Amino acid sequence: MLRTDPPTSRCPRRLGLAVAALLGLAGCGTPDSTSVAAGAVPPPPAAGTAVPARTGTPDLRVGVVASGLSHVWDVGFLPDGQVLFSERDGRLSLLSGSQPGARVQPVRADLDDVYARGEGGLMGLVVHPDFAQTRRFTTCQTHAAQGSPTDVRLITWELSADGAAANRVRDPLVGGLPINPSGRHSGCRPTIAADGTLLVGTGDTARGSLPQDLNSLGGKVLRVDLATGQAPPDNPFVDAENPAQRLIYDYGHRNVQGVAVRPGTGQAYSTEHGPSTDSS
Repeated sequence: MLRTDPPTSRCPRRLGLAVAALLGLAGCGTPDSTSVAAGAVPPPPAAGTAVPARTGTPDLRVGVVASGLSHVWDVGFLPDGQVLFSERDGRLSLLSGSQPGARVQPVRADLDDVYARGEGGLMGLVVHPDFAQTRRFTTCQTHAAQGSPTDVRLITWELSADGAAANRVRDPLVGGLPINPSGRHSGCRPTIAADGTLLVGTGDTARGSLPQDLNSLGGKVLRVDLATGQAPPDNPFVDAENPAQRLIYDYGHRNVQGVAVRPGTGQAYSTEHGPSTDSS
């Protein structure tokens, strides 16, 4: 669990690898003591206390909104009810709505530099909080120059008024995330934090040394100014000599592919793409 309100101390964020990582920073924040119903975090049970098992499942309704798609990676909901989504092969499209039978409209965009291999390609996207005014959104992709893989990067776009095209306005917003030529463990999930900064989960490119390497952006959760791509002034390593290290908010991860913010709090949760079994 991450708290994205300004830290009161430079608590080290050295976390172990986990398939589903709950980013718990002991000593870096005190849970609220108010009711769970109000959105507070309950205190942990006392040692030896039995935790009741959850029973039943929530009622879910499943409907096909659109079909014929390939490796849909992320979706972003626009203020007017339309839905922007990415496909890993290197396509952006716009859904007319989120109900079954929605119309799919391709979005023209220069995506020729997307390096679509294995687990890499056009990946996460996030709609900016001020989209209604700016029409901006940010994507994450594995990037190639003249057909050769170079890095994983974040790019900010502006969607045309009719939704038919998108143009780059900041390329890259953040670059230099490591890449594996096979596409393995590419990450990459951008999410808006409660304070308006951008949280980005990254992958370790299947290299076990990177998560603990503070000179690399691989195997991390980054915290970035959405407008500039720079480190916010209260990041834990903001005074580091290496500009890349200044962006690091949390480290010690394998392949972060999900970051979600709990409403009403400064807490964020991440999930990692991990193995189903380990062998020695």
